[in-house]
Amino acid sequence: MKKYAKLICLGLLLFVVTGCSLSSLFKESTKKYTVNGISVTMNDSFYEKDLVSQTAYLESQDAIFSALKEDFTELEVVGITKDSTLTDYAEAVKTANSFTGNIIEKDGLVYFTYEKDVSGKSFFYLASVYKADDAFWLVNFACESKNKDEFEPKFIEWAKTVEFEK
Repeated sequence: MKKYAKLICLGLLLFVVTGCSLSSLFKESTKKYTVNGISVTMNDSFYEKDLVSQTAYLESQDAIFSALKEDFTELEVVGITKDSTLTDYAEAVKTANSFTGNIIEKDGLVYFTYEKDVSGKSFFYLASVYKADDAFWLVNFACESKNKDEFEPKFIEWAKTVEFEK
């Protein structure tokens, strides 16, 4: 038994001396994806698919990323203009889709969450909103509701990496 304890201590010492940590051993690989004017950095398991209703759509085995660009001129019919705020836009999206819940403004993000049943499965969504030079963007991250606790923190981190082409 003492022999195993010594091996474990030696292994931990090796991690400390080499500057490694257990968390770095299990860290996911990331990739920056750029599709139709929007970029996002997420884990490297996503692939692009075409979805007519979305400007950009990426999917992995466990999660979905979708982005919709809405030009200011298109939004004027619902009272959203280039002078509207992110909160104004988020409220308009919530109202148009009959979503309830609060808009969260935290860590430089404006977002809200909701759940929805699709094809007999319950999904959790984190919808973040952005304002570019010519449009508002609605970005949805989604996973099965049963995986919400695992993915919600990832969705927030991924949402912070969203960028737009100039």
